[in-house]
Amino acid sequence: MNRSLAAAGVAAALLATTAAAEVEYSVEAGVGTSDNIGRTAEDDDRSPILTTGLDLIWLREEGLVYVDVDVDLSYLIYVDSDYVCD
Repeated sequence: MNRSLAAAGVAAALLATTAAAEVEYSVEAGVGTSDNIGRTAEDDDRSPILTTGLDLIWLREEGLVYVDVDVDLSYLIYVDSDYVCD
């Protein structure tokens, strides 16, 4: 959870300093499935996976300095599984 808060803080700081900068973003959501989440030979765990994500790109060029920051956040929710969400 602390990584999520830190990433949100970085994203907010980047968006706050967008003078003469180019900002692009995308939001993602999806549903998938795995026939073996644990990647084990026995006791296959078949479960749906919900995904959410945020991609943020911040570009800035000023004089001889060129800044290119790419942030790619994703969160996986394992439904009906013993695994912890990532």
